[in-house]
Amino acid sequence: MNAKGQPGQTFYIYSAPAEGQSGTTSEGTITFTANPNPPNPADPTDRQSGMTITLTPTSGPDTKLTFVSGQLTDGAEGAVALNCSWGYRGTFTGSGSDTTVIPILAGTLLNKKVMAIPIAPESGFSKFWSSLSFSKLFGYFMQAMGLWMALDFLKQKLTAKDDKLADDKGNENKGDDTTSDQVDKAKESGDAVGEKALAESKAKADQVSPDDPPNVPEDDAAFDSAVNDVRADGTAALDQVATDNVSGGIDSASTQIQELAEIEMTPSLNTAATDLEGASQALQDGDLSAATSGLGDVNEALPKALDELGEQVDASMKAQVDEAIEAQSEAAEVAEETSKNSDATETGDEEPFDDPVIPEM
Repeated sequence: MNAKGQPGQTFYIYSAPAEGQSGTTSEGTITFTANPNPPNPADPTDRQSGMTITLTPTSGPDTKLTFVSGQLTDGAEGAVALNCSWGYRGTFTGSGSDTTVIPILAGTLLNKKVMAIPIAPESGFSKFWSSLSFSKLFGYFMQAMGLWMALDFLKQKLTAKDDKLADDKGNENKGDDTTSDQVDKAKESGDAVGEKALAESKAKADQVSPDDPPNVPEDDAAFDSAVNDVRADGTAALDQVATDNVSGGIDSASTQIQELAEIEMTPSLNTAATDLEGASQALQDGDLSAATSGLGDVNEALPKALDELGEQVDASMKAQVDEAIEAQSEAAEVAEETSKNSDATETGDEEPFDDPVIPEM
């Protein structure tokens, strides 16, 4: 469903940036398009729900994809294997108030680790992301995927047991309670269904991330441990997103200060340079909060420096600096919000989902 609550959606595919580069790499789109003339009544055998799913890579021909049991693939070719999950839009934009839940496709595309989300590249959400940031966030979703797979096979296992007991009570026992022997056999039946579901989940996990498949816990103890691992991975991923944003903002501010200093070193520009040095040192020391605060101070000092330089700064350079300040301010805000989200993820104090926006029909 798109933002207006209508069938159809475009996912934008991203991979990690090249070594030493920032910002994700665009790999094309995956488009879900609704059949303009769907059958009435609906065809219950159509596993695509009347949708055509098309992969349009940045290079190469379009490919039709299929969606089966939560996994998007190109069929027998094996070049595309993406699992569907869900997450907050703010995980990518960095805004803690952005609590809209979005579908996320994560896995392998032409031997690359990719994530596909309904956020276009023009939004600039990944402006300062690094390869490490992408890798950590991808790992977080893989770990979470293992939990969702575990929940699925546990659900199938318990449902199969309950269905067998209900069938025995209603048919064989004519409404009487089930015997201990029937309970044991129902458990065996449920275990068999669960084992089959677990094997299928692991096979899907291997397809989605062959080099490092997500862990699918098989019992309560392993599940508890996996929950803790997911929290740790989520915290590390969000911390890295915040660090990348501050680092990118500092690099951008450094460029602006150097160029303005060639004109004249004004008092405000000197203050900005001092604040920038402090922010950079704090980032090196691992004090993300101080680095974010320092970058904010730089962003406040730069406009004052422009005023002090006055007509010495031409319109083109002023526009460049203004644009940089806007990007740097956004980076500082993203870092601050992401750090808060990271702390909440680690402690388990995340806010429950509450989206007041009703889709337009």
